[in-house]
Amino acid sequence: MHIPSLFGALLSSIGLRVVSASFLFGIGVILAKWLGPEKFGFYTLIFSVASIIGIPITAGLPSLLTRETASLVAANRVSRLKGLLVFSLGLVSFVSILGLVGYVFFVPVSAISSSLDFKYLGIIALLVPVIGLDRLRGAVMQGLGSSMLAQIPEALIRPSAYFFVLLIGYYIGSKAPLDYSLYAYVLTSFVSFFYGSYALKQMMGSRLRGVLPEYEFKKWISTLFSLGALSCSQSLVGNADILILGWLGSNYDIGVYKVALQGVALILVAQTGIGAVLSTRFSRGFADKDINRIIEISDAAVITFTCIATSAFILFLFFGKDFIRMLFGALYLEASSPLLILAIGQVVNAFSGPAMTLLIMGKHEKQALFSVLVGGVVMLIAALVLVPRFPLLGMACASSVGFAVTNIMMAALVKRVFGFDQTLIGVVKRRLR
Repeated sequence: MHIPSLFGALLSSIGLRVVSASFLFGIGVILAKWLGPEKFGFYTLIFSVASIIGIPITAGLPSLLTRETASLVAANRVSRLKGLLVFSLGLVSFVSILGLVGYVFFVPVSAISSSLDFKYLGIIALLVPVIGLDRLRGAVMQGLGSSMLAQIPEALIRPSAYFFVLLIGYYIGSKAPLDYSLYAYVLTSFVSFFYGSYALKQMMGSRLRGVLPEYEFKKWISTLFSLGALSCSQSLVGNADILILGWLGSNYDIGVYKVALQGVALILVAQTGIGAVLSTRFSRGFADKDINRIIEISDAAVITFTCIATSAFILFLFFGKDFIRMLFGALYLEASSPLLILAIGQVVNAFSGPAMTLLIMGKHEKQALFSVLVGGVVMLIAALVLVPRFPLLGMACASSVGFAVTNIMMAALVKRVFGFDQTLIGVVKRRLR
C-alpha cells in the first residue's frame, strides 16, 4: 500500500471535517441570534424528535451497508448487493412511516407534542427519510471504496448551502424566521441528497441494471440488531456524563462541563474524519482478506490521530485558560481542568488505535458491545464515588477512566481476534523491526 497516499487521504478527510465544523458553528451562531432562546429551543426540539424517530435507521444500518457492500462487491455478488439496497430502502420507509404514526397517535398528550402542530410534524416526516437515505447513500459509497466522495454531500454541501441560505434570510429579515430556517434545512437536505444520489449512480454504473435482487433477511436483521445495540450503547454512554452530572451536581456544573466538552469536540472532528476513511479501507481490506493491508491502514491512523490528540493536549495544557477565556468568557475558566483531563482521555484513545472500527468491520461487534458496556459501568461507579465531592473534576476523571477501559479492552480483543497489536506500542515495534 502507498502509505503517503493513505496519510493524504486521512488529512484530506480531517480537513473536510474541519471545514464542515466551521459551517456548523456559523449556523449555530446565526440561529441563536436570529431565533432567540425560545424559538431556538423549539428548533432543537424538532431535530431531537426527528433523531429519536430515526434511531433504527442510524443505529447500525450505515455500518452494515458499508461492511456488506465491500464484501459483496469483492465477491461479485451483484444480486445480493441489490437485495441489500432494496432491504435498506424498505427499512428506511417503514421506520419513517411507523415513527411518525407512533408519534401522532401515542404521544398526543405530552408537553412536547402539544407544542408541535401538524405543519412541523410534516417537516419531521420529510427530515427523517431524507437524512436517513443520505446516510445510507454515504455508507454504500464508503463500501464501494470512496470515503471522500461519500462525505462531501453531508459534510460540505448541506452545511455550506444551509449556512448561506440562512445568512440570506437573516439579512433580508424574514417575518417567520423559524419556518424559514426549517424549510431551508429541508431544501438544502434535498439538494445534498440528490447530489449524493447522482454521485452514487455514477459509481454504480450499470452493474445493478436488470439484476434480480437476492436477500439474506435473517443474517442482515441479526447483524443489524448487534450493530444497533452497539450504536445505542455508545450514544447512551456518550451522554451519560451530562445526565450523571445533572443528577449528582448542579446546572452550573453542567454548563461549565459543557464548555470543556466543546474543547474536546475539536479533537473529535479529527477522529470523525479519520473514521470515515478507515471504514472504507478496512471494509475493503477485510473483504479481500488482506491482513497486511489492514495493519498498514491501522498504523497510519494511529500515527495521525496520536499526533493530533497529543498536540491538542499540549495546547490545552499551556493555553487552555486562554482558549476558554477568549471563546466563552471568564465565567467558564473553571472548565480548564476538566478540559485537560478529558483531553488525556482522547490521547489514550489515540494510543489505543482504531479498535472499534476494526471490530465492527471485522464482524465482531458483539465483543465491542461488551467492552462499551463494561466501560460504561466503570464510569458510573467512578462517578458515584467522585462527583459528589468533586463535581467537575470527578466527572471528567470518571469519563476518561471509563473511556480508557473501553479502549484498552477493545485493543486486547483486536490482538486476540486478528493477531496483531494495533496500539501505538505495536506500531512502534513494527517500525523498529
